[in-house]
Amino acid sequence: MNPVTYVSMVMSSGLLVDYIVHILLRYYETPGNRKKRTIEVLRTIGASMLMGGLSTLLGTLPLALCTSELFSTVFFAFLGMVTLGCGHGLILLPVILSTIGPEDQATRET
Repeated sequence: MNPVTYVSMVMSSGLLVDYIVHILLRYYETPGNRKKRTIEVLRTIGASMLMGGLSTLLGTLPLALCTSELFSTVFFAFLGMVTLGCGHGLILLPVILSTIGPEDQATRET
């Protein structure tokens, strides 16, 4: 692993965590049962996350056309991590939260 790959992976890993944390934070702020909370999360912040992921990919797309190994390494690192981040944040995590996520305290008491 060369230094360029390392720096690209560290930067794109930050994006990966960012996507998941936004979903989790919104889930814990939303009242209701698991299903209602998950639907509200995807309705409110899901679209913003998808647009953020697409704009990041759009911003790094010109790097795919470069012949330099440096720029192609950065492009593929960002492509992989943005794809994984959006996939986990918009598909996997909501499924997990809707099935085994914590219930709202007010919902459990009633």
